[in-house]
Amino acid sequence: MRNLCCLLFFICFSGPLLAQQAVSGRVTGADSLSLPGVTVSLKGGQQATQTDKDGTFQLSVPPNCTLVFSSVGYEGQEVALSGQANISVHLIGRGQNLQDVVVVGYGTQRKSSLVGAISTISPGAYKEQPVVDVSSAIQGRASGVVVNSASGAPGGAVKIRIRGANSINSSNDPLFVVDGVSLGSISFQDLNVNDIESMEVLKDASATAIYGSRGANGVVLITTKSGKAGKMNVDLNSFVTMNKIKKYDLLGPVAYAEQANHIAGTDVFPNPSSLAGTGTDWQDQLYRTGVTQNYQLSLSGGTDKSRYYISGYYVDQTGIIVNTSQKKMAIRSNLNTKLSDKFSVGLNVYLTNIQSHNNGDLGSKGNPVTA
Repeated sequence: MRNLCCLLFFICFSGPLLAQQAVSGRVTGADSLSLPGVTVSLKGGQQATQTDKDGTFQLSVPPNCTLVFSSVGYEGQEVALSGQANISVHLIGRGQNLQDVVVVGYGTQRKSSLVGAISTISPGAYKEQPVVDVSSAIQGRASGVVVNSASGAPGGAVKIRIRGANSINSSNDPLFVVDGVSLGSISFQDLNVNDIESMEVLKDASATAIYGSRGANGVVLITTKSGKAGKMNVDLNSFVTMNKIKKYDLLGPVAYAEQANHIAGTDVFPNPSSLAGTGTDWQDQLYRTGVTQNYQLSLSGGTDKSRYYISGYYVDQTGIIVNTSQKKMAIRSNLNTKLSDKFSVGLNVYLTNIQSHNNGDLGSKGNPVTA
């Protein structure tokens, strides 16, 4: 009797464990590409596996069960087998999860841990302000970034320091990368601010690791605008600003003579009231009201296969010191054509002309510098 009970117990409790079904399949994502590393688990059970580099998997589970598919950045999905031994699963991407992940150098980190390491500057931060160049757009809008003007002249040199100076003898200027290409032949100050889609300032070693020693002083990533499919879009921006200094109130000839006599205690000027004229206010001879004119025009549009973005700008600045000025003109074109599903051709052209008159020679007009 005891042996019979043991036999019945074994049949009742081991029977369900022996009834297993081998299930295989393939998991794909966007564009039907294989998804490796997808977790495939039995709903309500402990059996689980992951897809290989080809997106395939194999798992032994009870028949007519439900499998759960999950992966970072994709919507989870449950599939009822219903006797199937081979299945195909397509996962849909979940874009909002990508907001929590930031690519830094050779890996990824959570955005919450990079608040102090990466600063993002969007065009909306300075859209309503008369910003002429990139340095003005960055100034005061990114933590740990200091922008100082080495010269008050129009188009003068600008110093940008990310988290302070890192070298005594070498340059402390950050690396500027525009659309994936580091700037070499042109200055970042010559870029059209209206063409900028976004700017990211990379500050720490992990964020700048991919750029090696060139990123030791920080990296400023600039992404420019490109054409979008649809009707032609025309964007025109212009503004005029004026700069004026507050002058000191100076003594005239008579008041100066009287003050000199009072300080000296003697008649340095015997008859101050006889001094003729009002004298010369050298502030009026050196300073003036500076005027900045800025005009920006862009055209963009295209189709699903060909897109274009053409822009130009003209800036005319006169400094508050006489004989200082700068004129800048630039044209930029961005053309992209998709030849097939695997091939596309792009053309990016940038032409600029700069005339600076900041030689400090107040006695003559001097010669403008053209770049």
